[in-house]
Formats: sequence, structure tokens, C-alpha cells
Amino acid sequence: MYVHQTASGTIIFTVHIDNIFSIANPPEENTKFWELLKSKWDISDLGPIKFALGIAIKHNTNMIALSQTAFIDHLIKQFRQTNAHAINMPMVAGLQLC
Repeated sequence: MYVHQTASGTIIFTVHIDNIFSIANPPEENTKFWELLKSKWDISDLGPIKFALGIAIKHNTNMIALSQTAFIDHLIKQFRQTNAHAINMPMVAGLQLC
């Protein structure tokens, strides 16, 4: 993960193999960042992130939600636990971390 400060904002980006994920404040900094990358290399912008490294990602201006439901479902099938009974985790449902 990298953090780059500019005169007008902050860009946070991470690189994994051939993928780059970025976020910036203000959002215009992210646009400038991608334009700079595109001026140096032939890259594809796949739009807002939805899934990466086995993690589903949902986001809007107020929140970011991460989920590994697909991975959990895969493990349940792999270990033949489709008939197992679900239990509640000790975390409070709907907890919002600040």
C-alpha cells in the first residue's frame, strides 16, 4: 500500500501482481493519478472495484463493506459441510467501526 500526498489531496493505492487499486481525496486526484498511469503504460480501467483477492467489496460515499461469502461457501462445499448448522459469531450484527 502506498500513500502519495499532493498539493491538493491524498492518493492511496495498492499494487497486487498486475492490479492497481486506488482511492483519493478529493476524487479528482484519483482521476489525475489514472491519467498519469495511462500516459506511461497501456493499462485498462475496469471501473469501480467489486471483487479482489477473494474479497467482495461494496462501497459508496459513506461506507466500505468487505465480505468473503464466496470463499466461505467454497470451504463449506469443499469440506462437505453443506448440512451443518450456522451459528452466530460473537460480533454484534450491524456493528459500525469508526
